[in-house]
Amino acid sequence: MLTNRRQQQALADLLHGLESEVSFEQFSEPYRSLWREICQLIDLGYDRYDIQQELARLKLREDDNRLAAAIDAVQVLEPGATRQYTSLQEIGPALPQTTWLWPAWIPRSLLTLLAAWPGVGKTYFALDLARRVIANLPAPDGVPLNLTGGTVIFVDAEDFLPDVYERATVWGMALDRFYPLRRPPRDLMDLSRAEYQDPLIEMCYDLRPDLVIIDSLSLVNVRGENNIEDLRDVLGFFVELAGAFDLGLLLIHHLRKPGKGLIQPVTMHDLRGSGHLVAMARSIIALDVIRMGPEEDPNGPRPLKVLKKNRGKYPKPLSVQYHSAETNADVAVLEYGPLDLFHQVSETLMAQCADWLVELLTELGPLPFNEIVVYADEAGFKRSTVAKARRYLGTRVIDTKGQRQPGNQWALADHASSVEPAPDETVPAVERCAGWLQEVLQAGPLAYRDLVEQARQAGFSENTLQAARQRCPGILDTIGPRRRGNRWALAET
Repeated sequence: MLTNRRQQQALADLLHGLESEVSFEQFSEPYRSLWREICQLIDLGYDRYDIQQELARLKLREDDNRLAAAIDAVQVLEPGATRQYTSLQEIGPALPQTTWLWPAWIPRSLLTLLAAWPGVGKTYFALDLARRVIANLPAPDGVPLNLTGGTVIFVDAEDFLPDVYERATVWGMALDRFYPLRRPPRDLMDLSRAEYQDPLIEMCYDLRPDLVIIDSLSLVNVRGENNIEDLRDVLGFFVELAGAFDLGLLLIHHLRKPGKGLIQPVTMHDLRGSGHLVAMARSIIALDVIRMGPEEDPNGPRPLKVLKKNRGKYPKPLSVQYHSAETNADVAVLEYGPLDLFHQVSETLMAQCADWLVELLTELGPLPFNEIVVYADEAGFKRSTVAKARRYLGTRVIDTKGQRQPGNQWALADHASSVEPAPDETVPAVERCAGWLQEVLQAGPLAYRDLVEQARQAGFSENTLQAARQRCPGILDTIGPRRRGNRWALAET
């Protein structure tokens, strides 16, 4: 396997009478033909200058652009030239070292991602961090921030500035060092394009901020987030901006739509969009919700943790509590502490509901599902949680008449002797429906529409009812199929 450059160098060495480590079999066209041509001229006694003249004539004679380009490349190369490579020992001392705005959490000159489910408080946390930078306060974990001027730039792509102003005013933030960059009126802010990047670059040149907050990725990149091509330009700009001005860049990012509520811990797999986003970020911070009771509390405490970092050990997660400000109950004041300060629920919500369900059926005996749901609502459990708890309990809770049968109830298996046996589920549904159908028609003929309704109440679909009819040759039509007034009846009736 030879590159074009190495084949060209081998031909240049051959032309000047130098030994080459490359053999003829390794060449590809058009270098193979050139090698053969030069060797033939050498055997005929041509010197180097005559060979170059012959190669020039060959280039004119042959109408081959690739051959002409190869001849030109060979003739200008210096014979015996070798590539020089630089080792890490040579370049290592000059490489930039990682410095931190917030040690172990937010590096300077690199991209940091802040990710959370919707409504958890990403902007709140980012603004509180800006307040600490401006006032030269310690970081949320009590470690001093590494600051130069204490200036913050806030890229407001979500038109959130009125709320930002209200919160900053209540907190007593020094607003003269907080500089917002707003999107143009009736326009989007596409930071993958130069005309939108330039205002932010100019602000960084003039203000030299310690921290730039981008709120949020989805609104500063109009191309989308699912492909590398969609994100390469805008993420490349963020990385270049952070490196050029040695600042901390905090990019706020929404997660995928949660399928199971806010109580699911955030992982890197939850980040919406291409994996290129995870690859480009050198630090990823997640803000979660801690469940303190049977249901998640959107106003409850949050765990703050680092999901990804490239340097050093991961810091210990922090807890974040949101307390109402004394002067304005609509504005929260953030309080940080160790995560283990909170007593978290050790059991899952489903397990708690399962214990409650067993206690309920022990006390009241068999109950229909609809009544159980009413009791569950009073206890703070949702309908879906009750259904999951039933599956969690397995055979400890049974049906008294069979699932979807009229009058069916849930009961503990310990009370099985006092309830009617459930139908044998090993019998195919069509056969069970056929037996049910013949029993129903014993009372007399029935219209098809009425039979369909009764079958559904008994837990059989219309298709199962049709198939069951085929299994019962003793069932006839009183008038004829699809005729008005027709009914299904047993032959003997």
